[in-house]
Amino acid sequence: MSSEIKWYDFPQKIKIWSADIDYVMFIDENGSAGKINDIFKKITNNLPIDENDKYFTITGCIF
Repeated sequence: MSSEIKWYDFPQKIKIWSADIDYVMFIDENGSAGKINDIFKKITNNLPIDENDKYFTITGCIF
């Protein structure tokens, strides 16, 4: 296993912000996108959806 630290291992800093960039958007998800197909199948077959699988959100902030 590599000891190299990847960008997703810890929060990142924006070190260079070009003068021609007016905004930056940060996006994060909550929930599991992998379960969307399972939920769609349950809806299609009129089956109950588990309370813990109901929600998937994507949130963005523009600075």
